Amino acid sequence: MSYRTIVVHVDESRHAPQRIRLAARLAGEHEAHLVGLAVTGVSREVFPHGYHAVPGSLEASYFEPLHASAARALEGFGLLAAEAGVSFEKRLVCDLASEALARMGRFADLVVAGQDDPDEALKDTIGRIPEYVAFTCATPVLVTPNAPLAHGMGRHVLVGWNGSQEASSALLAALPMMRHAVRVTVVSFRPHGDLELGDPQHQADLAGFLA
Repeated sequence: MSYRTIVVHVDESRHAPQRIRLAARLAGEHEAHLVGLAVTGVSREVFPHGYHAVPGSLEASYFEPLHASAARALEGFGLLAAEAGVSFEKRLVCDLASEALARMGRFADLVVAGQDDPDEALKDTIGRIPEYVAFTCATPVLVTPNAPLAHGMGRHVLVGWNGSQEASSALLAALPMMRHAVRVTVVSFRPHGDLELGDPQHQADLAGFLA
């Protein structure tokens, strides 16, 4: 079991290089194809068939810088992906980042998005990108933190477990990454009166499955 296609959000954020390097590292570990997705930040409802503003017009003076910013971000992505030696492609989409990632995520095994930074203007989305993608697309979403990753990510995995269908689905989605982990810790908070989570057989079955 492995990830074969990984989509990563590409922009000119100061956190983008770390996000891209992590996605490229995962692509290398899983021999996956990496798709760098940059957006103009303009809803596709404005341009349902792509960007078509008349050059030199007032409309173009607003949208062309957005397009140029996305193009620059993709150039940086290409350099980092090539440096990592992975299979990759660039996508520039006229849409909001949240919508584009959710749409592209339907055709991928993993979406890599960055933690929202309140110090950076989120002009390209109304809501929060990671949450929107996670609740709109069935594909697993890996959210990279704004803090530096001194020891990489995914080496020590913390699993929240309550025995539910949702927890089981999340566990299955994370298995490809967990196979590369050094350690996996399972944490479960058992509600008062719950008999299943405290059952030694339940715990043994979960441990055996992970092993």
